[in-house]
Amino acid sequence: MSDGIASDPCVDRYDIGARTEDDDPRPCTVGDLVSSYPGPALLLDANGHVLGASYAGLGLIPGLEDAPWWHTLLSWLAQVGQDVPVHHSSTISTVRGDLIVEWQASPLGDGTIALLGRDVTMERHLRGALIDSRQRFRDLVELASDFAWETDAEGRFVYVSPGGALGYAASELTGRPAEDLLAMDQELVRLPFTADRPLNEAEVWLCRADGEIATVVVWARPILSEDDERLGVRGLCRDVTEDRRRDMALAGARARERVIAHILHGMSDATDPLKGLEQAVKDTAHAIGSSGCAVYPQDPELAKLSPFVHCLDSADPAAMPGCFAAAGIVAKALSDAGPVWETVDGCAVLAVATLYRQQANGVLILWRAEDRGPWQAGDDVLARLIADQLGMGLANADMLERLRHQAERDGLTGLCNRAAVLSRMQADLGDPRPADRALLYIDLDGFKAINDHFGHRRGDSILLSMGDLLRSAVGPDDVPGRLGGDEFVIWLKVADRDRAASVAAAVVEGARKLIRDGEETATPFGASVGVACVSSPTSERLDVLISRADAAMYRAKAASKLRTDRGAWHVET
Repeated sequence: MSDGIASDPCVDRYDIGARTEDDDPRPCTVGDLVSSYPGPALLLDANGHVLGASYAGLGLIPGLEDAPWWHTLLSWLAQVGQDVPVHHSSTISTVRGDLIVEWQASPLGDGTIALLGRDVTMERHLRGALIDSRQRFRDLVELASDFAWETDAEGRFVYVSPGGALGYAASELTGRPAEDLLAMDQELVRLPFTADRPLNEAEVWLCRADGEIATVVVWARPILSEDDERLGVRGLCRDVTEDRRRDMALAGARARERVIAHILHGMSDATDPLKGLEQAVKDTAHAIGSSGCAVYPQDPELAKLSPFVHCLDSADPAAMPGCFAAAGIVAKALSDAGPVWETVDGCAVLAVATLYRQQANGVLILWRAEDRGPWQAGDDVLARLIADQLGMGLANADMLERLRHQAERDGLTGLCNRAAVLSRMQADLGDPRPADRALLYIDLDGFKAINDHFGHRRGDSILLSMGDLLRSAVGPDDVPGRLGGDEFVIWLKVADRDRAASVAAAVVEGARKLIRDGEETATPFGASVGVACVSSPTSERLDVLISRADAAMYRAKAASKLRTDRGAWHVET
């Protein structure tokens, strides 16, 4: 069989409606049948030449010799009757797009072949679209969920997507009651698997195969009969456990940021770092949900002002530091790199060292009474963040305290200077609480002679010794100070006349012992002390009180000149 088209120029050959000269119809032939075929059809001779065509087939003839699909078709026709499919498909390019024709060959007795074609273009496209839509639906279901399922009327799984669910194979779940997966026995969480109404994004907690709890979002639709009887439920599940953990972690981080910002704001608003620390302790106790909070500075200069303690319950703030010290919590927190968890007097205690420049400079202690419940996960993280901020606050307070100490102290003796003494006296005189107070004005007799005979170094040594003497003669609330030169004062914050006289006598007696053997001079050395008493609150001015004490000192000095051993004291009447 050769390729090509019959060269017979007679067009009537392809026209099954041709008439005879007398206009009588001819008998129906094979060509007539091919010509009347509703789809594409061709009548070929033994050599592959086109002898006739249907109306739809005529459009295929032009350019047939150069069409690849035609040569493929002829090769198939050469094998018709052998072990080849009885049908052959051709994809034919036309001006209107590709045409898909499915051919069936019918060999005729005279060597001709009738090719009857069926246009399957739309069928193929519809079939492809259906396949694509099914695959698209399958892909979307898989993307939108971790697994799909179906339960029967009894709530047993009758279908689970091939990938399985929650660590179980699909075969392990099929036939199993869906209720077995529930992490808690609550009617609400059973609803997705036995739902009688549509559910969207219902959140349930299911057990994984390894025993862990998973948070799962469920979409479910009931399967209903014509009588609205529930036959089962179909649904999709998506495991959102990690999403929820991330959400919780993010929410916790944001909450911690708010707490830290609030504490920093309170510390920065305070003009005095010590007041800022007190406020930070209060804010921390409230923010972290503890029964109380305390901060222990490690620095000795700050330790006398601390700990800073704030209680939210009935606990005595003054008693808590003793409890923690007895339990050794402060020492443990300073020595351990991580947080310290202890139980003290029925309270759950959390302690963390405060850091400044990577060095511990104090301890943050939080405690929670039993009625407030135990510490939660993440509380130690928040405590660590707060401790870092408090470490900076302690460092600032330490620096300010050192500067304040330097500004308030006499450079030689370490006693309070004039400005510091006068400031504290003024504050105490204005205290509305009634109290007896006393001012001791002290002047050294014969001090100039000591300087002249033994040098200023010896004089400075005596001044230093006077500082030690005054500190040893008073209590922790009293204020000894140096006004300048060889003039000193003692402000007794709480003292009646008897106590004031006793302190004055001790100063006079102690000053006499400051002179060593061989240091006697023509002017005997000693201390003259004048005492002025006052009851606060008072309207008396500070300068008037000082003048009274100064006058009493001169009376004591006059009296001491009458004695062989210098030094005297006088209490103003």
